[in-house]
Amino acid sequence: MDDAVESIEESEQLVTKLDKEILDWNALKKLKKRDTELEEVQQIVSDLVEDLSQELHNTEIELEKNREKQEENGDEEMVDEKGNKVDI
Repeated sequence: MDDAVESIEESEQLVTKLDKEILDWNALKKLKKRDTELEEVQQIVSDLVEDLSQELHNTEIELEKNREKQEENGDEEMVDEKGNKVDI
């Protein structure tokens, strides 16, 4: 009888231990998945920042060209190809 009780207690201890390990494993798996997803988001954000920086650079170049044109033309009104007034 003592052997049976001892076996039952041992089995219960193993079940408890395995339950903890399974929970820890699932938590670890979820954390790894989250980390992977965060790395992907970080890469997307980095790409977006790079694109926006390039767009800002291009816009600054165009702005400078427009300022130079405006200075060259002085008080003359700027017009497009169709003769419509253009405000720079």
